Amino acid sequence: MQWFMRALGSICLDIKQGFAGQPSKAHGAIPHLRTNNISPEGRIDLSSVKSVLATRSQVKTYALKPGDILFNNTNSASLVGKTAYFDEPGLLLFSNHLTRIRVDNSLILPRFLAIYIHMKWKQGVFRNSITQWVNQAAISQAQLKQLPVALPPVSEQRRIIEILDQADRLRKLRSEADSTAERILPSLFLEFFGDPIENPKGWGTVPFGQAGILERGVSRHRPRNDPSLLGGPYPFIQTGEVTNCGGRIYSYTYTYSELGLQQSRLWSAGTLCITIAANIAQTGILELDACFPDSVVGFLPHDRGTTEFIQAWLGFLQPTIEAKAPGFAQKNINLALLRELPVILPPRKLRERFSEQARILQFQRRLRSRAAELLSDLFTALLHRAFTGDLTASWREAHMNELLQEMEHEEKALASPEAIR
Repeated sequence: MQWFMRALGSICLDIKQGFAGQPSKAHGAIPHLRTNNISPEGRIDLSSVKSVLATRSQVKTYALKPGDILFNNTNSASLVGKTAYFDEPGLLLFSNHLTRIRVDNSLILPRFLAIYIHMKWKQGVFRNSITQWVNQAAISQAQLKQLPVALPPVSEQRRIIEILDQADRLRKLRSEADSTAERILPSLFLEFFGDPIENPKGWGTVPFGQAGILERGVSRHRPRNDPSLLGGPYPFIQTGEVTNCGGRIYSYTYTYSELGLQQSRLWSAGTLCITIAANIAQTGILELDACFPDSVVGFLPHDRGTTEFIQAWLGFLQPTIEAKAPGFAQKNINLALLRELPVILPPRKLRERFSEQARILQFQRRLRSRAAELLSDLFTALLHRAFTGDLTASWREAHMNELLQEMEHEEKALASPEAIR
């Protein structure tokens, strides 16, 4: 089966950059898609759409239609090139940080092209074409038009889309299940203890600083990135790793040397890490002995087994704590503020029961994370085969039943309450 390579500009009916507009809540403002409305998974995300006022001419020129392709032309260097197929109802416009692509459907299906361009972004193809500024990058329309595009027959494009859509549906189901599961622990906390801010059950309270050891991490040496501090056997946890750990800290990027340890402190596994700079009051429980800098606070409860209780409690207070943080170069809070926060103090046995349930849920979360990784690997493998010409009829026939069986198994598992509980 012969595939041709064509420049993107030669198969497009129209390539148009959007227009800039100030967000408005005025009557008549129209939703205006921006860079954050294209997800890293290559989907349209309408969860945080802003609206703008637009003239009739702008509406006529920049209104999106089902079948359009949106390309992120301006963003940080790592995000330029995100692409999504547009198939949403209603009137939506698009910003100057996006480029709309319309194609000749007799040559290429827009869904196929959107997947293809997004895959090229994943492969880092656009990094060699961008113009870089201090904290932003862009790719020109002329450069975009020169992108080589694989052009199999339309019938083959349809078959490829069918397989990729089935695999992508598995990822969506997994993501939806994960979102549902993330709401279980807060709901369980409310069931056990009530709202920790309103305290409807009338629990006694103590200042957070009296509930256990609450101290800042240590990083005395300057400069902090001195190479002599790094490269040893002691894990060094940074603020971003706490923020992105999903509740438990299993991994790390850097380690301290003996010199690094001397100017820091080694905290034991089970310590609750709390960020106090940049990302405020984000938490993670250490699953290993580790050091961390003074932008992170460590907490060890007097009552063992209640760390998960404190972590969940902080989750409810996080927006309030962040709102109190003064903003300079970046937001930060001090230890004194944390120490004075009133912590509800239900009976120890009840807190321990909650902690046990939280640990079970965290174990299930890791299993779900592994399943998501496997599905992502499957999708990546399919993409590679699809756009290198390996997704032939014989390959499809050999693997379609396998994929359908896996999809059926996943749907049955996700339909079961035990899947997320």
